[in-house]
Amino acid sequence: MTRRLIAVAVMVIAATAGAWAQQVRITPPTLGPGAPPDIVNALEAASEALENSIDGAISQYFNLPLFAQGIADSGATSTHIGTQRAFIDYTRFAVVVGTGFSASLPSADLTLLESAVSQLEAGDLYFGAGFQPVVASIGFRPRFISDRLYMNAKFGYSDVSDIPGAEGFSYNAMSVGLLANYRLIESRSLPLGFIRWRGVTVGSGVTYQRNELKVDLDFDLEPVELDDHGGPANYSLALAPVLTAIATSDSVVVPLEVTTGLRLLWLFDFNIGAGVDLSFGTSDVSLAINSPVVLEGDTDGFEVTPGSANVNAGTSGDGPAFVRPRLTGGFGLNFGPVKIDVPMMYYFDQDGNSFMAGVNVGIVF
Repeated sequence: MTRRLIAVAVMVIAATAGAWAQQVRITPPTLGPGAPPDIVNALEAASEALENSIDGAISQYFNLPLFAQGIADSGATSTHIGTQRAFIDYTRFAVVVGTGFSASLPSADLTLLESAVSQLEAGDLYFGAGFQPVVASIGFRPRFISDRLYMNAKFGYSDVSDIPGAEGFSYNAMSVGLLANYRLIESRSLPLGFIRWRGVTVGSGVTYQRNELKVDLDFDLEPVELDDHGGPANYSLALAPVLTAIATSDSVVVPLEVTTGLRLLWLFDFNIGAGVDLSFGTSDVSLAINSPVVLEGDTDGFEVTPGSANVNAGTSGDGPAFVRPRLTGGFGLNFGPVKIDVPMMYYFDQDGNSFMAGVNVGIVF
């Protein structure tokens, strides 16, 4: 009796595992009146064969924890696009418009961005990217609290479907934040103002960032011939061999940083600093095939409604790393009330490195 129970349990487990293993489901095309009966009878078997073929071709994408981590870290990094750390010397307020990008890579080699998709097609990769074409930030001084306190609110949104030089990418993001900087040590200057030390500023706040990155991944797939499944010759079942990985992340970031800098000849600004981000959030990678399943062959005698393919697989990540140390730097130009700033940031992440670079244009009074 015990042996029978064990045997039944093994069979149930094996059957369940087989059901779990199949991640692709094909809805075959629907045929109208006049379709040859042998095509109709062969479609079901051909669809099962196509399911197995796709399942084997894309199984390497069913679990992508490094990719999920990379999109979370790069999304949290992009919260610093459009901030005002280099503008903390205005009298009343500052209006800043910024643009920038972020990336998370397995090493400090930025040329990996060019080959990231091909490497991802070969297997899991710590990779993520973010782009914010426009981020607006308004700074003000709440002097009723302290004359050394500067605060700013920022908002950014992007929806980019055709990125030049990055075919197969699309990106959507939204960010909001409220940040504060406090001048711990006031600035000092030499006589005549040729060199001015910017003092020491500490900063913090809270930002929220939501990102969605879609990446098209090619895979090898041959059409399934119907005559291999009892159907007529010269008919096949096919779809475009393109899988879309949809990576999403939500991040809440609390930055803690200290910065200083120099102003030379009233025109050039340089700043440097260090800090750590405390990050919270989620990330996941889902998969989709957006190509219809079509019946190829002579279908002039009957109507064909294409079928579809569904992928039930993905990766649930842990969100960005909780503690993320970083270095900051930048340089800028001053033209009276108009300022141009090029900020940069480098993170020491556990699975690789993250970067941020941008351009900010501000008007200060």
